[in-house]
Amino acid sequence: MAFVNIGFGLSSGSISTQKSTSKTCPVRMAWTGAGSASALDSAEGSKLVVSIAGQKVLLKKLDGQVYAVSNKCSHLGLPLEGKILKASYDDSCVTCAAHGTSFDIKTGEVKGDWCPKLPSFLANIKKPAPLPTFPCRVVDGAIEVDI
Repeated sequence: MAFVNIGFGLSSGSISTQKSTSKTCPVRMAWTGAGSASALDSAEGSKLVVSIAGQKVLLKKLDGQVYAVSNKCSHLGLPLEGKILKASYDDSCVTCAAHGTSFDIKTGEVKGDWCPKLPSFLANIKKPAPLPTFPCRVVDGAIEVDI
C-alpha cells in the first residue's frame, strides 16, 4: 500500500495568505502477479509464500477461494511460514507457531487468546493486532494480489 499526500487549498497563480491543509490517504497500488493457481493447488497444504513489492505474502486456498495475508505475525514480526516456523491451519484460521495466536485468514482478525504460548510479560509487549490481509483474485489461472 502506498500513501499519497493530498493537498487542499487555493491553486491560483497568486500568493495566498490562507493556510493550505493536507491529508495523507492510503492508496492501493495495483494488482500484482503472485503465481499460478495450479502451483498453489499442488503446493503442500494449498499454501505458498511469495514476495510482492518487498513483502512476504502467504497465499492460502480455502474452500475454493484464494486468500492473501502478511507472512509476518502481527506480534513480533516473525514469519508464519518459514524455514523453521510452520503455521498450523484449522477451519478458516492460521495459527502462529511461535506464540500460538490464531488469525482469521479471511479478515486477519485475532481469534481466541493473544499469545497463549508465551508468558504474559512477553505477550503484552504489543497489544493484539489483526494480521494484514490483501485483496486477492484469480484471473485466467494467475493469482493476483492488490498490495
